[in-house]
Amino acid sequence: MTHFISKRLLINIAVVAAALGANVLVAYLQIGGQRDADARMLHSTHVRQSLDAYQTALDTVSPRSPDSKRPLNRRRETPPRR
Repeated sequence: MTHFISKRLLINIAVVAAALGANVLVAYLQIGGQRDADARMLHSTHVRQSLDAYQTALDTVSPRSPDSKRPLNRRRETPPRR
């Protein structure tokens, strides 16, 4: 009977180890995915801030058209197509 219990215990330990390994793998993959998402977010934030600074610099330097308050270097928005 002792042989049966030890064999059963070994099987239980193997099942627990497999489940633990699967959980570790899932956590590792999620952390890696989150790290990639954070890096993309930081990059897009930096690009947006750089574009805002560039736009501000253009607004302070560019001449304005005499008939409107819009700077000359800005692109006009196209009207929606029908």
